Amino acid sequence: MAITSLVAGLATGLFSAHHFNRVAGNGLLANMLAMPLVTFVVMPSGLVAMLTMPFGLDAWPLQLMGLGLRGVIAVARYVDAFGGDLLIGQIPLHATVAAGAGLIVLVMLRSRLRLAGTALIAAGAVLALPPLAPRAPDILVSEDGRLIGLNTPDGLASNAARPSEFTFRQWQTALRGPQHLPPVPHSTALIATATEPETQAAHEMQAKILDPLMAAAADQPSRFQCASRGVCAAIYKQATIIAIDRAELIGPACDRADLVIVATPVYMSACRSGATLVTSRSLRRSGALAIRILNVDPPGSPPGIGASAATRVASQAVRGSGGIGARGRAPRKRPVFDIEAALEGVVRPWTVQRYYDWRTQSYDLP
Repeated sequence: MAITSLVAGLATGLFSAHHFNRVAGNGLLANMLAMPLVTFVVMPSGLVAMLTMPFGLDAWPLQLMGLGLRGVIAVARYVDAFGGDLLIGQIPLHATVAAGAGLIVLVMLRSRLRLAGTALIAAGAVLALPPLAPRAPDILVSEDGRLIGLNTPDGLASNAARPSEFTFRQWQTALRGPQHLPPVPHSTALIATATEPETQAAHEMQAKILDPLMAAAADQPSRFQCASRGVCAAIYKQATIIAIDRAELIGPACDRADLVIVATPVYMSACRSGATLVTSRSLRRSGALAIRILNVDPPGSPPGIGASAATRVASQAVRGSGGIGARGRAPRKRPVFDIEAALEGVVRPWTVQRYYDWRTQSYDLP
């Protein structure tokens, strides 16, 4: 029974760790300690209680069953006192496949060849560790574009003082539990601007929102500077990020940033300045994003060069195009973003609604 529990715990624990980025180390021990009580006390007592129930003799079997369940709960509490789950972060797919194949070889074969399974398990463990493990993302974007995280050495900096607990906890688990770095607030009086996007006065007024935030971001990099949750700026690894929820600020944001994230469903799909544009409309198709900052483009090169083939296809919907500076300015060097999308254009019955266009009443499938 102990060996069966051990094998079952390892088999399910491997895939649980891959999907949920944590290992319930105490769960296996609790199962092994509670197995005798369940097998020899709880289940037999329940069977006897069911058989004697028509004769009104089920009281003592149920009492014995209750004592066994109390013992199981006591074991769970005892093991839980040792500590909670172990955060292990993201495990690459090839590491999970190698370790899973090793576990199958170790359990299923009967000759000495089964010892080769330990080598495969060890190879999976090595593939999950730096420098063989994939590099962690630098920027995380939620699927609605309202929550953005910067994976800095000091912690996970976000554009929300109180981010969505579920989403942010998943990010922290995947990144091995970094602390939360809230945004630095600025005067909300900067938000009152004109609504005419094409007038010179309106453009100057809009600049009064973004320019102070950009200056503050330069003085304090790797932290979001926010006039509100919907108007934020940050500089991280030579990349300028602006997050907005107002359509009239898209133009000024494209002129000033390398990455513009708009939490509104606008039809605009690219920045003429060459900045990478992400909108809630593009996120509806791509899902949440994990972005890695690779290097800086030479002047005039199109965004997206240097991304891997797997992620370049997934990120075409959210990248900008062109390399010419806005309003006739000379092109500037821009970082290369390697963008990995959660959905990557894969259509499933539970995701097909993301491609529905209510205007044409049809599906715009990739």
